[in-house]
Amino acid sequence: MYYVTYREPHIDMSLKGTEFYYILNPHKYWWKYPVNFAQSLIIFLKKRPKFILSTGSGMALSTCLIGKFFGSKIIFIETGARIHTPSLTGRFMYHFSDLFIVQWESLQKQYPKALFGGLLF
Repeated sequence: MYYVTYREPHIDMSLKGTEFYYILNPHKYWWKYPVNFAQSLIIFLKKRPKFILSTGSGMALSTCLIGKFFGSKIIFIETGARIHTPSLTGRFMYHFSDLFIVQWESLQKQYPKALFGGLLF
């Protein structure tokens, strides 16, 4: 198991002793997505995961779509911060995920095929 995330001051400490990779978080800047895609592709081709578990955010789109293209199973967990309305990433990934999990029952109205998993802690 390994993690792919973006650089934040607390991440190094949180993931100490695990295998992890940093990629660019393109948050709101479309021109950063090609860099994010290239970084994600390099990591994917090196690791070739059988499944990808994502807890969301736009930075994970490239990894998930690359994985789907190469046959990885995609498990997407909609963010717990969304109680009544779906996230933009969640709305997109709902159509590509092999398993889509929501943390609030109220979101099953927007995601009828989603599995209710309860809150992650």
